[in-house]
Amino acid sequence: MEENRLTQLSDPIFGELAWDESKGAWLGSVPFAKRTVQIILRATTREPTPEEHLALVAHARKQFVKLQQREPELRQKAATSREKSAKAHMGTDARLPWKKWAKGPELESISLYGCGELRYRNFLLIQTRVTICFDEELKFESFQEHLAGIGA
Repeated sequence: MEENRLTQLSDPIFGELAWDESKGAWLGSVPFAKRTVQIILRATTREPTPEEHLALVAHARKQFVKLQQREPELRQKAATSREKSAKAHMGTDARLPWKKWAKGPELESISLYGCGELRYRNFLLIQTRVTICFDEELKFESFQEHLAGIGA
């Protein structure tokens, strides 16, 4: 079976992808919103067959194309969610820069595995990252902040 394993793929959307056995994912770099970001296509089975690999990439390709249109909306929903949460803790008069954040955070990576995640560098709080999670239909699910290097 070892000789039938895929370790490299060339894709019309994702370019060159390499299989990372330890992560159970295809890794590469892809242009997205005027930047080059890391792309992570996670398998949902432990040892996917070549056919499962190809199906995974084909499905992720469709999601990626849609995500290019939906990403600004997901960013805005995350900023609104974060601002509501902060105001609940700090009071409704708090002036928070999350709407400014929604206009242009620095996207670092996209992870797709049926649902997915967008990971950004957070310029509002140094040393933190922001993750936006979305479902299979690319609808906003949650917003998370974490220290750089933790939860990555």
